[in-house]
Amino acid sequence: MFPAQALAKELKDEGYEVLFVGSGLASNPYFKDSHYPFKDIASSSLSKTNPWKSLTGIFQILKGMAKSYWVMRRFKPHLVVGFGSYQTVPALLTAKFLKTPILLHEANAVPGKVNRYISPYAKHTAVTFETTSERIRGETTVVRLPLSKRCDSKTVSREDALDYYQLEGDRLTILIFGGSQGARKLNELAYEALVNYVIPKVPNLQILHFTGRRNRCEEYALGYEKAGVPSILKPFEEQMEYAWMLADVSLTRAGASSVAEQQEYGVPGILVPFPYATDDHQAQNAAAFIEATGGAEMYRESELTAEQLGERLTELCSNETHRRNMRTGIMTYHQSRSTESLSDLVHRIMFELG
Repeated sequence: MFPAQALAKELKDEGYEVLFVGSGLASNPYFKDSHYPFKDIASSSLSKTNPWKSLTGIFQILKGMAKSYWVMRRFKPHLVVGFGSYQTVPALLTAKFLKTPILLHEANAVPGKVNRYISPYAKHTAVTFETTSERIRGETTVVRLPLSKRCDSKTVSREDALDYYQLEGDRLTILIFGGSQGARKLNELAYEALVNYVIPKVPNLQILHFTGRRNRCEEYALGYEKAGVPSILKPFEEQMEYAWMLADVSLTRAGASSVAEQQEYGVPGILVPFPYATDDHQAQNAAAFIEATGGAEMYRESELTAEQLGERLTELCSNETHRRNMRTGIMTYHQSRSTESLSDLVHRIMFELG
């Protein structure tokens, strides 16, 4: 939802009319429905092992296509942009039926099933990682992942971030968050590693820890306070530009948006991919980012202990030269990429369509 809304904001600012169509929009906590008009439609995933679930899923998709048909007949879109996931299937199939041009966006190193199946019928597929093009049928273009304007590294300064969090400028800042899913185990590993192994060995730390919806903010905040370390604990941080600007070291999952933000701000860190991500795409995201930049280390959650994590965080926090080299690798790669934005690609396609 974050890249889709970032693109919508850019397009609206440039005079385009935007309508969101998808399943579950009304109840999605990450969709700002007050910002954009939307139509909620039916959809469902299909099961390979449960025929009844597949049958009911097909019915939901057909139901969603029927509503999408009437929505598109009224709205008359010139272009339909799909961001993957089964929630978009009815709208994309309807666009194909109505012969409305389709642009797909694949944020992950491993394309999802929906984008793999729909890509032959799309006018274009935008990808974030160069290697993704090898797994997509049809024409592809590497683009920058759409990020909120606020997450542009030029929008805030370090002084702004220090003022926002009321933290100290002479301390090294560790940023920890698990993204929109799968944060519980990462939170536990991070907290134990910091309290038992990192804080006793690394002076002058401060911590930004965003725990996700299933959170233990009070418990962790008390533990950091007892250890004598300033910290900011939140379930979720909407102003991530301040967090990234202040961070010296990050510990995160490897979702496409998180990796793109890490690249934007040049923050060295540790990536622990969500182990249940479809097709293990977060591990592929991490591997692609590390190969391109050398700016992170990746560890599998199932193989990682708090002690091991503590050792790696301690090394990163203590070795300023290593952090500087990692940051240089990230920023060199980031600045060398001459990729266009997704909104630029939309403009180009719209121009070609006349």
